[in-house]
Amino acid sequence: MKRLYDQVKVQIAKKNDNYAKQANKKRKEVVLEPGDDPGHLRANVFQEGGNDENPETSQIQAKGPSGEG
Repeated sequence: MKRLYDQVKVQIAKKNDNYAKQANKKRKEVVLEPGDDPGHLRANVFQEGGNDENPETSQIQAKGPSGEG
């Protein structure tokens, strides 16, 4: 039973490697040096602006039975 467990573990590891290889096929490798600014790699989700500034655009207002809302 231990041998079967080891064989299955090896097969799962091979499959995971194949999945990772396929998923990363077209990715470009980025090498960052000390002192580089990685700010261009990801958008800043906490920056000022957006819909948070204007509550009228960020919330959907429910209309009443007469269509006013």
